[in-house]
Amino acid sequence: MIYVDKYILMKEVEKLNRMVECTDYNKLQNNDIIKQSQIVDKLIVAYMKQMHNKIKVAK
Repeated sequence: MIYVDKYILMKEVEKLNRMVECTDYNKLQNNDIIKQSQIVDKLIVAYMKQMHNKIKVAK
């Protein structure tokens, strides 16, 4: 499992946000946006797993 720093996650989310803001509404099926959203999805899942493991260890 990869370690996901909160800073890295937020940087990728911000990148996706900028891509969406700069894209015409009718063109949101852009491949670059889809790829970036998949990256963000994977990072979020990894980050949530880390948080879950930290909570289990703390208990």
